[in-house]
This record gives sequence, structure tokens and C-alpha cells, in this order.
Amino acid sequence: MNTLTLVDRHDTIPPPTAAALSPSGDRLAVLGYASVWLFPRPERKRGSSPGLRPDDETHWLSTKPRRIALPADQSQQAEAVTWDDPHTLRIANEQRNVWTLSLKTKARSNGRR
Repeated sequence: MNTLTLVDRHDTIPPPTAAALSPSGDRLAVLGYASVWLFPRPERKRGSSPGLRPDDETHWLSTKPRRIALPADQSQQAEAVTWDDPHTLRIANEQRNVWTLSLKTKARSNGRR
């Protein structure tokens, strides 16, 4: 049987529905129903938080994220996120709608796919 090992946690964001690492590996996008959080790559350090393995060297959720609110009328129940390129996220919801989110301007395209 496979075993899950806790490596990090962030108690102030709502339960996530998806996450994706940027193409360059410098940011982690964590999606919730109404927001996306962008965590910068942490500096390498030894873990010391309770419940974390002491040999873990990176703790993504321990860095300060940038929060981007998603419009509730569009995102509804956002469930999937991936990176199109270093400046664009693609987000899908349970209703089968897909949007792009520009991280340069925070503008959204409303197209359905």
C-alpha cells in the first residue's frame, strides 16, 4: 500500500481543488473554488514545523502567496488548473467551462471550450 507523507500545510486558505507547478518551477498555483494562490519557490532549508518530515528541504506552502480572486459567476466550482505558459493559467470548472487567467494583467477570457 502506498503511504502519503505530509510535507507542508497552509491553514489559512480554503480547501484546494487543484495545484500545478509553473513551467520554470518557480511558482506553485493552488486553486480553490473562488481564488487561486501563487506560492513562490521557497528557499532551501531544513524543515522544522510540527508534523513535517525533518529532511524535507522545500516547503512551498510556507512562503507568502499572492491571492487572485476569481469571479464567482464564472468560476462557479473551479476544479482544475494548469499553466499555458509562464504568465497564463488555464482554469476549468465542474460545469465544463474553461478560462485563461493572465497573470500579467489579471484579465480573464470568458470563452467556453
